[in-house]
Amino acid sequence: VGGASGVGKSTLMRRFPAGWEVPADDAVLLSLAGGEVWCQPLPTWSIWFAGSAPERKFEAWRQWKLADVCLLVRSGGPKLEPLASSPAIAALMECTQALIGDMIRRWPAQLRRRYHCNAFAFTERLQQACPAKLLSVPLEADWAGFLAAHFPYGEGETEQRGFTGR
Repeated sequence: VGGASGVGKSTLMRRFPAGWEVPADDAVLLSLAGGEVWCQPLPTWSIWFAGSAPERKFEAWRQWKLADVCLLVRSGGPKLEPLASSPAIAALMECTQALIGDMIRRWPAQLRRRYHCNAFAFTERLQQACPAKLLSVPLEADWAGFLAAHFPYGEGETEQRGFTGR
């Protein structure tokens, strides 16, 4: 689950029903291998800065195959719908910029251009491998039935996973 700051990604993850695991918060590292997208948790920045969140530990050494990319918006819903490629790529690029934009602004112009070209190319491949969906939700919704209908357990899986991050 990705989206703009303050849209409710962490709130949504806290409301997932039993049986769902949230193995990351704030950021995940995505990689492409063999046409599949893999994600790995990064350290949780908000806990370091907020000082008020309960301690959580994420297994940064583990990787999970990414099944869905959902971009969260707070309106209507709950509903899940496909997102066209161009708006999906733009939204995913915006999520990346929100996470590391301050750092990139300090880089020399040539390095920034190269980063943006590489990030765009990766995001385009990500969208091809795992097309993004728009997840519209009121945060007070009943999630158990909605999740079961839209994200059924895969064959051989013993638990569902939810990810949140920019």
